[in-house]
Amino acid sequence: MKTGLIIAGVIITFLIAIRLFVSSQREDTETCPYSVVKEYDDFEVRIYDANLFTSVQLPYKEYSKAGGLGFRIISTYISGENEKDELIEMTIPVMMALEDSITVMMMIPKEKKGKSLPKPDDSQIKFIEVPSKTVAAITFNHRASDDEIRLYKQKLIDALEEEKIAYTDHFYFFAYNSPLDLFNRRNEVVVELAGR
Repeated sequence: MKTGLIIAGVIITFLIAIRLFVSSQREDTETCPYSVVKEYDDFEVRIYDANLFTSVQLPYKEYSKAGGLGFRIISTYISGENEKDELIEMTIPVMMALEDSITVMMMIPKEKKGKSLPKPDDSQIKFIEVPSKTVAAITFNHRASDDEIRLYKQKLIDALEEEKIAYTDHFYFFAYNSPLDLFNRRNEVVVELAGR
């Protein structure tokens, strides 16, 4: 009995240590900047500036197939699998354009803007300039899945229609957390607004 309690205590301590480490890492990670135009009960309207992104397009439309794979491909590039063996800081969120084929994107850190980026070893990786845009975003704080993304996409659509705000068919999923981050998760479904 006593051994079981000791083992349980060690496991709990280990999980807390991982949680604290992951949270501190996330707080130090550069985020894609935006300004909030207006907050509503269920969503907010934001403006994102133009930014340069590392991206990979995958032949899937399911988050469950594209999310982890796309992140791994991009993370190998920023971890040094490029022509200069150069490390590039990670940014958040990891963004996924929800279309017939998902494009996974990560913003280039501002310290790298205007500088030449090393050529990726993986030819699937592309650099894309995303223009400034006005979006609506709805947030949820539990683990993402295809069903959850569909659910929050519909909630966002319903809320926008109730407010009579026109939107496009350009939807995204934003993931802010490491898979090791068990608590205080932040995920968002985002849509570009029309005529803004």
